[in-house]
Amino acid sequence: MTGSVVNIRQGPSISHPVISQVKGGTELKVISQQGDWLNIRLNNGSQGWIAQWLTVNKNNHPLPQPGPYFNEYNLNLDNDCIMKLNNLGDKLKISIAGVEDNQYQIGQTTDGIKLIVELKTTQNLKSLVQPMDNWGVKEIKVENKAVMITFSKNFKYTAKYNQASKSLEVDITYPTEQLVPVRQIKLSPMESQAVLQIAAARKIEYSTQASEPNKIVIDLPQSSLQLNSQEELEQRASFGPIRRVSSRQLSPDTVRIEAELTPGALYQVSQQDDYIVVGARLLNGGSLKGKTIVIDPGHGSIQPGGWTDPGTSGRQSGTAERDINLAIALKLRDMLTQQGANVVMTHSTGRTYLTLAGRAALANDINADIFVSIHCNSHNNSAIQGSMTFYYAPTWHSELSSQRWLRQRLALYIQEEMVSYGGRPNLGIKEESFAVLRETKVPSVLVETAFMSNTTEDALLNTDAFRTKIAQGIFKGIERYFQSL
Repeated sequence: MTGSVVNIRQGPSISHPVISQVKGGTELKVISQQGDWLNIRLNNGSQGWIAQWLTVNKNNHPLPQPGPYFNEYNLNLDNDCIMKLNNLGDKLKISIAGVEDNQYQIGQTTDGIKLIVELKTTQNLKSLVQPMDNWGVKEIKVENKAVMITFSKNFKYTAKYNQASKSLEVDITYPTEQLVPVRQIKLSPMESQAVLQIAAARKIEYSTQASEPNKIVIDLPQSSLQLNSQEELEQRASFGPIRRVSSRQLSPDTVRIEAELTPGALYQVSQQDDYIVVGARLLNGGSLKGKTIVIDPGHGSIQPGGWTDPGTSGRQSGTAERDINLAIALKLRDMLTQQGANVVMTHSTGRTYLTLAGRAALANDINADIFVSIHCNSHNNSAIQGSMTFYYAPTWHSELSSQRWLRQRLALYIQEEMVSYGGRPNLGIKEESFAVLRETKVPSVLVETAFMSNTTEDALLNTDAFRTKIAQGIFKGIERYFQSL
């Protein structure tokens, strides 16, 4: 696990109570996984839950592996006969051990998608039907003395008998004329940034997955791995944000490229002509000194007609939300600047011509380290109280998903500290597609400090002491975030 001290909770969300704490570097055994939370066993034998984005897999094995595939698959045909399928990247090797030379017959059906192997054994094989979806294999069917393998498309095969291993060996390949050749995969590492270039014969589609915090998975459908140099199959760097790149022919028509990142690295995947480019950079962890932080006091935008968006208003006080948001934001600004951070405000007077998209663009243009939007909440049910923090990083979005664990971590730390300092009920962190979160290209959160629709919290929000406590909580959460990187 990462971080200096991390909470272990009773259930898989931050709304569950803390039952224990563990120090950074502690090894934990994972029992199961639910969403972004891991069920772990503690050293005393008890169980608890920890946020996955606060952990690093010791063996660098994905949790879970993105996309089903096999490297090797074994199937017992009878007591003496074993069939093995090996994914070798450029071909599929099928071997059947326990077969004598000339005691088999092999052929391909006229439709070109089935391979049939008939064995001249004294007894029938074990009957079975095994559905699959790997490397073009759709189904394996064993009946009487025959094995029939159904593929997803036409294939070519070569067969030979291996006297040394007493086995029939069959190599399966697919026509590649219609596939886009991937010619080059080049990693260019630097001290604090890195560029990974993937060159194809023409423009190619791609999809990305974030299988775990420190890994990018890029799949190239309808492509064939035809590198000019086999040394590009695996590349390593001892410095920079990208430490290892590996590639393989995942299936007959899909190339998979995996890039392992240094913890805390940010990355972006883009397409430039016939290239897919992965750009990555390191965040300078530790202190706040030198960090560029954009603080956005919610509302205050000047509307057509000249009036200013006030946000909600206090149930009893009538105070405009924008005024409270600004007061808290200014206190937070002063705390951060005292620690050496470069703070940029989207506005500091309660009035701005920036739209929501413009506020996000400000953070993007200066390549801020983080963006924090400060709001007060409201609800039709005046009994509802509490603090909550929002983030947005959907797994289907190639750019935002690369920051998912960073955005979650920032939201979690701010939420925990804001509740600790402010003393209001903990409503947790939630994922919502708010404009300032959706449009920012840097780690961002939106904080809902308390409910102005609740008379108790309305009164608190109108006191300087409570505003200071909330600002201290957000400050402490930001500080924890950078210390964890």
